[in-house]
Amino acid sequence: MPGCCLQQSRLPSRLSWTRSGKRMGRAWLITLFAWAVCACGGEATETVRIGGTTIPDTTAHTYWLKLAEDLRSQSGGTIAPTLYVLGQLGSDEQIFNATRRGRVNLSMAGHFSVSAVVPEIGVVSMPYLFESEDEVQYVLSRHVHPLLAELLAERDIVLLQTLPMGWLNIYAQRPILAPEDLRGYRTRAPVDIATTEFLRALGADLIPLSSDEIVPSLQTGLVNGGVTVSLQYHWAGIGSEAPHLSLTQHAFLVNFTVANAAWWEALPESARQLISGSLPSAQWFTCDLRASEQRLIDELRNNPRNYVHAPDREQLARWETYGHAVHADIVRRLGGRSAQMLEVIETGKRSFAARRAAGDKEAVDVDCARVLEGALSGADHQAGTSSASYPHQANQ
Repeated sequence: MPGCCLQQSRLPSRLSWTRSGKRMGRAWLITLFAWAVCACGGEATETVRIGGTTIPDTTAHTYWLKLAEDLRSQSGGTIAPTLYVLGQLGSDEQIFNATRRGRVNLSMAGHFSVSAVVPEIGVVSMPYLFESEDEVQYVLSRHVHPLLAELLAERDIVLLQTLPMGWLNIYAQRPILAPEDLRGYRTRAPVDIATTEFLRALGADLIPLSSDEIVPSLQTGLVNGGVTVSLQYHWAGIGSEAPHLSLTQHAFLVNFTVANAAWWEALPESARQLISGSLPSAQWFTCDLRASEQRLIDELRNNPRNYVHAPDREQLARWETYGHAVHADIVRRLGGRSAQMLEVIETGKRSFAARRAAGDKEAVDVDCARVLEGALSGADHQAGTSSASYPHQANQ
């Protein structure tokens, strides 16, 4: 029988106690009872509460729709995903914390929300640490993932997948072409230590604001600019108040598909494998997101109300000089195992460079044309829908 009733029900090794030493809540005992009934031949259904802050018709929204569709069909109806992925449960930070507490089973957590709990994540977003998206994908999936999974496990979180969010760029109400253009400029300070240290080194006048305060603050003149990924610049309506977007691409942000540890450990192995194997692949997510971002940049360039600026080589070299100069301070401020995280990343970068130099393109380059063609085969597909047969995590 497919799905959660695949052969056996495995009770967790610690029925009464979670990692943190607190007693399991009633929800977990109900979960265990449900699996026990299943093992005895019943048709118990496991409801999976999924949280997120996606926007309709985007890569992340498609990701959840496809996962829910596949879980229902492949489990024979014994796994029932319930989607709250349009922000119904609050902000990204609130949903991540709810996942830690067990109120949400599965979620996609943003870079800044996770870094607030695991500061070492901030190393990944140090300015000009990476040179390409392919390098980021390779280093994160093949080198950083084990250490990151260990750090999250200490916070009662299981890391299932690392997914791209995109390059950080600078938005403003006037052109920002060179690093010196930010000196004294009223700039929104994000919660990320790496970005804050970079902006401080540039001499920006930093104003701490939550994400939902950005647009009103641009309207009132409290701030005149900030940093964000290109797609968020569009989705959040920032472009209407700060029409200049400078493609500094100074840091890369990532998302994390995570599960509550107590809930995950209470599932039988067969169910964990089914859920893990049903996750749409990180390669598909990467390629679909890249295509969406490129379409947006093209639209912005053709929009007379917006201005897209790309630094020339000399300007880029100055941006990089400022970025590299703050690496040591960022690692020191982040603390914990940040030095180890940086060492793991540097090892991964050397491995990436060596394999690329050896001509091993299959190992280091994401062939998005092939990935997206495979996702679309056999199905009519429009951007942002879930009709295609996407590659899954198990295929990587």
